[in-house]
Amino acid sequence: VRVRTREGKVFTGCVCRTPNSVHVTEEELREELGDFRSNVCVVLDEDVCSAEDTRALGIETGDVIALFPRFEFSNGFIKSRFIDDKACAAVLLDAMRAVKAGEYLIAACAAASLAIGTRYGGRSMPTLPCMRR
Repeated sequence: VRVRTREGKVFTGCVCRTPNSVHVTEEELREELGDFRSNVCVVLDEDVCSAEDTRALGIETGDVIALFPRFEFSNGFIKSRFIDDKACAAVLLDAMRAVKAGEYLIAACAAASLAIGTRYGGRSMPTLPCMRR
């Protein structure tokens, strides 16, 4: 997100649900979450720990918050939707590149697979092709 103050300053951050990581939260807590509008916060990309710290930046209640859905690198922070999935894909692709370039040798049969929809009951590759009998 981007927060625009009344003085025209712009700060970046992200919208998080409280608690975040709902997909790994205990079932009882998931039922207590209620309406998204009352269980959400903005985490700023600034060194702030309190309302006073935030006001010292010039941010006040009622300042405009605009959603920014694309990948962004600012102030030392990387922000993107589904960043955990993108990070896993990047690591896997780089590992495959390193194997192909001969930087690493694999002594056993190996296959690479990117799972789709695992949070919703989807499946990945059930077995390695070379392990099928």
